Amino acid sequence: MDWHELRELVEDLASVRVFFIEIAKKQAHLEIVGLERIRRIEGFEKASEVLRSIETRLAEFQRSARFAAPEIHEKVTKILDGSPLIDRASEISLAIEIADSRTLPSKFLPVLSHIAGDYAKLFGIAAFKGAFDSDGVIPLRQMLIDLDRIQPLLKSAEDHFWRRGYEEDETFKPSGVDPEVIRMHIQEAIAAISKETRLGGRERENLEEYLLVAQAELVKSDPSWKKIVGALVIASTILGGLAVAPEAIENVNSAIKYLLGTAFEGMPSPMPNGIASLPPTAET
Repeated sequence: MDWHELRELVEDLASVRVFFIEIAKKQAHLEIVGLERIRRIEGFEKASEVLRSIETRLAEFQRSARFAAPEIHEKVTKILDGSPLIDRASEISLAIEIADSRTLPSKFLPVLSHIAGDYAKLFGIAAFKGAFDSDGVIPLRQMLIDLDRIQPLLKSAEDHFWRRGYEEDETFKPSGVDPEVIRMHIQEAIAAISKETRLGGRERENLEEYLLVAQAELVKSDPSWKKIVGALVIASTILGGLAVAPEAIENVNSAIKYLLGTAFEGMPSPMPNGIASLPPTAET
């Protein structure tokens, strides 16, 4: 995840917070007339879109921050562990859509809903009371708390990522590199990893993810070479620690050697010789 992607995430979470505040203001009314009325709140479409992707984007941020900003990663992980922002976001968006779809078959249902709302207000009945509790459809209070706790950390990470990216761009701009050579080594490594029976599913997934990050960066018009090297170094380190898939290790190390012009032999240590000065980061 680059700093500008992180900025977009910060802005999108801010829009979700505003939307949740509006829900909180109308909570008593919504508990009476039903969740479908949430769609009438300004900002619903944007918030719903963000909620559907928030789990993936926060997970992507955590992968990037794990190496680029470990202190921030640790704090964010503690907040998100069991948070409804991760566990419930997509469910909430779907629940609202389903609630709304029930009002569509008949043109009389909105009118009936309005009458039922007035009746419920008269007798103090809240048909949807509990919908916003911690165990309800929308655990509103906890989501607002988690948003308020996580946003300052994401903003700090944004500044960190920007400074890091600027420094990397200024200090590491290799010339005369043929991206096709690196791409071929990466493809060979991925093929070897996919055939390695001694790798667990999670280990295989992590290795392929880092290599695909490097591969995706290669095709950009102005690739971040530090990001590519960081992803390759992490893959090399993991493979060396597991001592499996020697063909994959060979190809990954060959790609690093070609890119940096630095030779190292044998199984990689926690940080391969000759590139110890490079930060172990793959900013996915």
